[in-house]
Amino acid sequence: MKHERFFLLVVGVSLLLLGACSNPAGSEEKQDTTTTLTSEQVSMWSIEPGSGNEDQPTENYSVAPDVENVNPNGGGIGCMKVTFSSNPWAMTELYAPIPDDDYSGYDGVAFDIKIDYSENFCVIVRGDNTSVGEQQHWKYENYVYYGGTPDTWQTVQFAFADFTDPGWATSGSNVDATIYDFFSNPDTVVTQLNINPILNLGDSEAGEAEDTPITFYIDNIRLYDADGVLEDLVLFDFDDVQEQ
Repeated sequence: MKHERFFLLVVGVSLLLLGACSNPAGSEEKQDTTTTLTSEQVSMWSIEPGSGNEDQPTENYSVAPDVENVNPNGGGIGCMKVTFSSNPWAMTELYAPIPDDDYSGYDGVAFDIKIDYSENFCVIVRGDNTSVGEQQHWKYENYVYYGGTPDTWQTVQFAFADFTDPGWATSGSNVDATIYDFFSNPDTVVTQLNINPILNLGDSEAGEAEDTPITFYIDNIRLYDADGVLEDLVLFDFDDVQEQ
């Protein structure tokens, strides 16, 4: 009987020692090293299906900070990753607020982009869609086809001289004759900038991407002065991307 007690005692001590070795006193369990990227600038952007894309899955639409595809020409540390899906030539709404200001000294909007095929973009400058008296100052837009080298960072420019009034305002067209009048008119209240990607079936790869998630990267969204009198006004450079 004494031998049995001794055997039980030895087994018990052995088990305790095994437990202590597998989890030494004071040691901590292995921590999850997964990091999350954050960016206040990216968080200002919204994306959603637009006209003609009402049937697209909303989970296909997202914006996120990215540090794996940084623009080598931008000198920054981050960019914005955009994912969307689309029907042919339908609209995706990608937009952010911009400060209300007189931008008439600039010649257009430019941004750097990396995408794996050619694409059309619609850039829209929106006002507050309100009238002062009988005057309405709402929006101007321009479409540009991007035909750069696939999967390579390229610069796309939208000249303000090519922007037109689409007449989408609820009570009719803008009173401003040009976008320069729109910017400089004291009654204009600028509210947001849209950079809407549009699926272009003129490119075979883009045609294959219909109704499936498409990803591109964008950086250095800015206003430029073609004469170089004014320095570029950078609206979003995504240099505030941080790991959390």
